Amino acid sequence: MSVEITSVEDPLFGPVVGFGIAGLPSELMGDVAHRFPPLTNLDIEDMVTAVRAAPLLDGYRGTMPVDHSALYDLLGRVSVMAEDLPEMALLRLNPVQVHQEGSAVLGAHIRLERGGQRSDTNRRALIT
Repeated sequence: MSVEITSVEDPLFGPVVGFGIAGLPSELMGDVAHRFPPLTNLDIEDMVTAVRAAPLLDGYRGTMPVDHSALYDLLGRVSVMAEDLPEMALLRLNPVQVHQEGSAVLGAHIRLERGGQRSDTNRRALIT
């Protein structure tokens, strides 16, 4: 199963992480979930299950379910990068192969911009 993970530095909101099933669900139907870092484990799980094509990851019609922990780990790492690197204007991981024994990033595109400064770093802080 192929998925796509993105991160975009929005001028108004700061970093935005996106997730979707690669191919037709994302491209044709816009089936993508977005969240603002920092992402907790619950945020990541909610993000993955929010896409309408999520049952494809759980063994739909007899296929093997994917390794959700590997997928969640990768989304968490992208979230940390998005939060820590304001100069990362765009990150697109596509395709990311997720299977029952892990995940593999097969394609990656990154765009860096000079002077990636955020005017308000406090708006993304988690309060516990």
